[in-house]
Amino acid sequence: MTNPARRALPRSLVPLLGESLPGFLLRLAFRLDRSPMRVAELCGLRGGLGTIPYGHLRELSAQHRQQLSHTASLNQREATALTLAPFTEHYPVLGKLRVTSPQFALSARALWAMSASSRFCPQCLRSDGSGIQNNYGAPWQLLWHLPVVFACLKHQRLLESVCPACERLLHGRERNSSGLIEQPQVTRLHPAQCRNLPAERGRYGNARRRGLPCGAWLDNALPQAGGELTDRDIDLLLSLQQRLLERITARRHPTTPADHPFFFDLITATHLIKLSWPLGENLLASATLAGAVDAHAAPIAALTAGRGSRPNGQLVGVRTAPTDSAQCGALLLAAENLLGDLKLESLRARALPLAREAFSRDRIYTGLVLKNSGISTVLSRSTTRRVHGGQTRAGLRIISHNHRYLLEEVPPFLPRSWFDEYFLGFLRQVPSCTSTTERTLRRATPLRLAELITGTTWGECAPALGVTAANARRTLQVLGRHLNPADLWPAFEGVVDKIARDLDISKSRVNYAKRRNSLIDWRLSEESWSLLRDDLSPKLRLHNRTGSHLGTLLIWSEVTQAERSHCPIMRPPHRIDGINRLPSLAAWYLRPDLSQTSPRFILRRRIHAYSRVLAAACDSGRELVVDVEEIVREDITAVRQGAHS
Repeated sequence: MTNPARRALPRSLVPLLGESLPGFLLRLAFRLDRSPMRVAELCGLRGGLGTIPYGHLRELSAQHRQQLSHTASLNQREATALTLAPFTEHYPVLGKLRVTSPQFALSARALWAMSASSRFCPQCLRSDGSGIQNNYGAPWQLLWHLPVVFACLKHQRLLESVCPACERLLHGRERNSSGLIEQPQVTRLHPAQCRNLPAERGRYGNARRRGLPCGAWLDNALPQAGGELTDRDIDLLLSLQQRLLERITARRHPTTPADHPFFFDLITATHLIKLSWPLGENLLASATLAGAVDAHAAPIAALTAGRGSRPNGQLVGVRTAPTDSAQCGALLLAAENLLGDLKLESLRARALPLAREAFSRDRIYTGLVLKNSGISTVLSRSTTRRVHGGQTRAGLRIISHNHRYLLEEVPPFLPRSWFDEYFLGFLRQVPSCTSTTERTLRRATPLRLAELITGTTWGECAPALGVTAANARRTLQVLGRHLNPADLWPAFEGVVDKIARDLDISKSRVNYAKRRNSLIDWRLSEESWSLLRDDLSPKLRLHNRTGSHLGTLLIWSEVTQAERSHCPIMRPPHRIDGINRLPSLAAWYLRPDLSQTSPRFILRRRIHAYSRVLAAACDSGRELVVDVEEIVREDITAVRQGAHS
C-alpha cells in the first residue's frame, strides 16, 4: 500500500524514451532543485548507508514501484520501464541475479548482467532542442547499463566509459557495494555533469574522496572512443552491436525464449578467450582489434600463466566485462567468431584448444567458469575434454537431439555396408588400425546412436540393444585406447552424428528389437540346414557335429544385425552344449576373400536369401516359415543363368 503520509510531488517529469531510473532521478532532482537522494527518499527508493540501492535498476519491488508511481505521478508501466526488468526475457543473464543478495553487485559484474556505472554517448546527452531537454537535460539511456551495449547506433560511434576530465567511471563507484548514483546528496548539478569526487591517497595508501565534484560536462564533443581502431574495425563493431540489440529488444528474434543460451554462450566464450589469451587472437580480423582485447586480457593471462591447478587467490576481474567500449566490443566480436554457427564439429575445433590452454593455466577456475553457466549443450560438449569417450565434467550428459529414429531401430552391431559407407575416411586417420579397431567401432556406433536419443550413458542404454552394460563399458574403454592418442573422439562423434541424421530421414528403418524378440526361441531345423548345403561340397558336411546350430547362429546375426556372440543359443538359459567352437567356425564360413564359386560363398549367399525372407516374416508378424527348397532352386537357377550369360 502507498504510504498516505507521502504526497505526490507538485512537479514531476514524464520519462523520456529509453530513460534509466538513475537518469530520471537526476533530471527530476535538477528540476526540483533537490539532491537525487532527497528525491529518492520521497519516492521511497532510499536505502541504507546513504545510498540509492543498485538493485533498483534491475527491478523494483511491488512496494517500491507503487510508491515511485504515486510520488512521481507515473503509471505502473512507466515505472517498470525505468528498470531493466523488461529486458530479462531476451537478455536472460539478468534473470540470474537475486536483488536481495548481499553479493548482488559482485554477481552483476561477474555475470555481465548489468553495471552500476553507465557508458554514454556525448551526442545523446545533448538536448534535442525541445523545451524539456533544454531545461532538464537529455535522457541517460537504460541500455547503457548493459555490459554488452558498447556503441551508439544512432550516432555511429562507440560509447564513452569514463569522464574525460577526472577519467573515472560514472554513476557508480568502482567497488562492488556501489550505489546507483555517485554523490547522490549533491545538488544543482546538471544531469549531463560528472558527479565524481577527486581521489586522493590517504596516509596508508587508501583512496579518499574529498572536495567538490568534478562537474565536467559530458555532452561536449569528444574524440570517438577506441581512436586506435580503423574505420573497418568500427564498422565491424557497429554491426555486432546491431545484432546484439536486435536480440535484446527482440526486433528480429521475437520468439527467443527466456532461457535461450545465446548470451550465456557469448559471455562464457569471452571468459574462455581471456583465460587462454593470446591463443584466440586469430579470431579477430585486424591487429588493432586484437590489440584492444590484449589491453584487457594480457594482465589476466599474466595472472593465470603457470598457476596450474592451484589457484593463488581469486582472479579479480577475470569474469567482469571490460569497461572500455573498444575493448568490450572487440572481446565480444572475438567471442561471436569463436561460437560461429554453433555446429558441434567446427566449434569444437575452435574452442577445444582454448579450453585446454585455460585448463592448463588454472584448472579449478576454468572449471568454475564453464560449470552451471546456462550455456548450450553444444558449447559445453565443445569445451569438454574426452577421456575414453567419457566426459571430464561428470554432471554434463548428452541430452536428446530430438532425432526421429527410435531406440528399437538401432542395429546392435553396425552393418558392414553402413560401416564401409561412413567410416572409410575416418579409418585413414586412425593410427595402427586393425580388425579389432573395426569391430570396436561397429560395437560403439550403435551405443553412441542410443546415447543421442536417450541422454543416458552407454552402460545404461546397452540392455535396450541386447548388449550387457559390462560389454558397453568395455567397448568404451577399448575404443578410447584406440582414439584418444590421436584425439579422434570428436571425429568419431561427427561420423555417428551423420549416421543419426541419415537415419532420421530414412524411410526404410527396421525395428531390430522386434526381430530379436521374434527369434528368441527360433532355431533352424536340421532338415533346412541340410537342404541349404548338402549339394555343395563334401567339405561342408564335415561340420555335421555342430548340427544346425551353425546355421542358426549365422542367420540370427544377419536378421538382427547383432554380434553372433549375443545369439540366444550362445547364452543362458538357451545355451547349448558344445557351442564354444561355433564362433570360429562361423568366421571360417564368412571370410571376405572367398571366390564367388567357392561352396562357402554359395552357402553364404543362400543364408542371406533365407535371412531376407525370415526378416520379412519378423517385420510383418507372420509365421516364421521359410521355403528352403525354393531358395536353393532360385540360387541354382541364378548360377546357371550367370554361367550361360
